Amino acid sequence: MKLYRYLLITCLLSVCLVSVGQEVKLIPFESNGLWGFMNETKDKIVILPEFNGAGEFSSGLCPVKIGDKWGMINTLGEIIIKPEFDEIKKYEGQDGWFQVNKGGKWRLIDPGRW
Repeated sequence: MKLYRYLLITCLLSVCLVSVGQEVKLIPFESNGLWGFMNETKDKIVILPEFNGAGEFSSGLCPVKIGDKWGMINTLGEIIIKPEFDEIKKYEGQDGWFQVNKGGKWRLIDPGRW
């Protein structure tokens, strides 16, 4: 019985660790002037086209334009950082960080701490 419980816990931990390391790959697409996201095989719309612009996902987050400002969403399409920036770019120096421009001033942000 102890061996069975040990094997079960080991298997569950392995599955959890493997799934945590996998990032969902979403591809931006345009429809009638609005942007949304499809899955990697482009056979399913994951996030409906409702954005005025879209970047690419990095570390589970993506810059999107709502009106004339940029914010960030997660892979579920939920707004994580409200649109208040003039521009957002992925920062190549640190995974998961972004460069944001507001009023002509650039700075780095870590959306995980936002």
